Amino acid sequence: MASRGNPTRLVRANELMKKVKKKEVRKKGTVPSTSQATKQSEFVELIQTFCQSNNNVDHFILPAYFILQYNLIAWVYDIANYKMEDLYPNSEYDFILQSKMGWSKNVQEEQDALHQVLIGAMDPTYCVLLTLASHLEQGIQNGHLNGTIENGLLFNVSKVSSVYFLH
Repeated sequence: MASRGNPTRLVRANELMKKVKKKEVRKKGTVPSTSQATKQSEFVELIQTFCQSNNNVDHFILPAYFILQYNLIAWVYDIANYKMEDLYPNSEYDFILQSKMGWSKNVQEEQDALHQVLIGAMDPTYCVLLTLASHLEQGIQNGHLNGTIENGLLFNVSKVSSVYFLH
């Protein structure tokens, strides 16, 4: 995100992957499959691992990124291209956000981009409102949203750099 370094060298992510691979070798993990969906326990561990980090990117941006992806049932690339303008308040209910994801591999025409609602959760592991608010507040305080505001992306993550999220 800072346009320097190698995102595949993220220490916390690599430590988690080593644990997963070790369990797979010992036949204690799930059956390896590239098309297998993430299990709930894996998602929870991912979010908790990032939230325990002292690094602002790991602690604020990545949980918001993945929890938004989870709530919108979106592809990683959809969230990498998610624009700030795609997120807006609900006119009827002040505790709901609305979203219209115009960039997606499944969206060919305007009518294909449907409005979706984002509702908070009682569990911070899944609460999209809490993590988005934390991401935006931290970004504003530390001036990290300047690049985001300039290019319009909510997370300022390019399609190329978001590939490491898949591994």
